[in-house]
Amino acid sequence: MAEGRSRAEWSYTSSILALIANTNRDKKRKPTPFVPADFNPWSKKRDVRIPVKGVRVLKQVFVDGRKSQPGQGRKRSPGESSGQSGTG
Repeated sequence: MAEGRSRAEWSYTSSILALIANTNRDKKRKPTPFVPADFNPWSKKRDVRIPVKGVRVLKQVFVDGRKSQPGQGRKRSPGESSGQSGTG
């Protein structure tokens, strides 16, 4: 019984929230209007699709975008020391 009352109250509240959000909505930034389900925690969420990209995108970001290969470190100029001094 408590769950039914909570659902009914959220239905009412989410309708008011959608009305307020649509009143203040920038139609250029968000062309589609808000619906009460956007604010209702009891409503079933819409199926959000994540765009699928190929492995090529990952290669471009993580492999081709690196300046040096893992384990090789940074190349030093001829006059630069290794950073380790012989004194302990």
